[in-house]
Amino acid sequence: MTRPPDGRIRPAQLTDHPAVCAAEQAAGKLFLDYDLVRIAEDEPVDAASFRAHVEAGSAYVWEVDDVVVGYLLLRTVDDSAHIEQVTVHPQSARRRIGAALVDFAETWARRRGLAALTLTTFTEIPWNGPYYRRLGFTEVAAADQGPELAAQVEHEASLGLTVRPRAAMRRELGLR
Repeated sequence: MTRPPDGRIRPAQLTDHPAVCAAEQAAGKLFLDYDLVRIAEDEPVDAASFRAHVEAGSAYVWEVDDVVVGYLLLRTVDDSAHIEQVTVHPQSARRRIGAALVDFAETWARRRGLAALTLTTFTEIPWNGPYYRRLGFTEVAAADQGPELAAQVEHEASLGLTVRPRAAMRRELGLR
């Protein structure tokens, strides 16, 4: 597992919601450099969705000196642990916190006997597609997507997220 130089991961609590929102809003502003205003201005995870993840045991935060600087939301999609959201506050970027959160997602998946990690992302944004490729993810062709992942891709297209090239990606865990 990748270990950044500081901090720790822990299950999220409902009281983490404001810090999670702050991290997401700050990270969202980075998309302005790519003319993705809609992404930059998108609302962070709402309280009800966050609560559902906390109660399901699928929300985790990374904290440094008791301050939440990143978070991870997971769910099961087809036979995989789907990374619904992984965000690190830009002030804490480039410390391998995101990689550690993704590695934790693998641990979460393995505990559940899931075959892989999946996510959807912009293919050309440096901290999206290229970053996930470095972490061992590969693009999943539409014909190879399970029904739930394909529905996720379709849902994102309906929201207008395909203004830049996007892809579903998968990292095999070698369990099957």
